[in-house]
Amino acid sequence: MANRDDRLILSRGIIVVAIAVWMALRLASPIGAKLGITGLNIATRVMGLLLTAIAIQMLTSGLLELLPSLG
Repeated sequence: MANRDDRLILSRGIIVVAIAVWMALRLASPIGAKLGITGLNIATRVMGLLLTAIAIQMLTSGLLELLPSLG
């Protein structure tokens, strides 16, 4: 069972993340307008590349855990 301090830290963390998400969503239109179509296309491709790299890392870690002889 979590004590009071742990709950307070967790609550503060949730609030910080919520504020960061709110700011990102609030500023999405101005940032998108400044980037333009080409900038948004580049950002989309870079984020897709990062997502692919994370997926490959997770897949590799899972396979190494499942089949330790591969490592």
